[in-house]
Amino acid sequence: MSTKLKQLSGHQKRKIKGKKNLEFKKAKGSLDAFVKKHNLDNVIAEIIVKNLKPHTIAESLILPACSEIVKIMFGDDAKNEIMKIPHSDDTIKNRIIHMSDDIEKTVFNKLSKSYFALQIDESTDISGIAHVLGFVRFINENK
Repeated sequence: MSTKLKQLSGHQKRKIKGKKNLEFKKAKGSLDAFVKKHNLDNVIAEIIVKNLKPHTIAESLILPACSEIVKIMFGDDAKNEIMKIPHSDDTIKNRIIHMSDDIEKTVFNKLSKSYFALQIDESTDISGIAHVLGFVRFINENK
């Protein structure tokens, strides 16, 4: 609880919390539609992939942090709604697989419609592990 909220009287605290709950109840009807419209589970998966974090971070860090923020701003009802966003390890893994499949299909479609050059290089690092690096150059017809 913030220091400003601690300094208020009991009546003033109830009035503020009641206002938060009223704001949430107005938005609650559209919350499910909002979650579906904006694919919030995909957004969480994308954040995890971009930061190279393990899939379980959604369950252990991201959603608990979001739910606490929402609880402070809008109350317990909003927190319960936020926790309904799919965030299990398997769900995040499936979203990441879906995103990588989409990227693969997009690249394949672009390369199949144009000429391209492929350059491949193999090297070994100091620990003896081999690495393969590939470059593809092509003209994108859209740009």
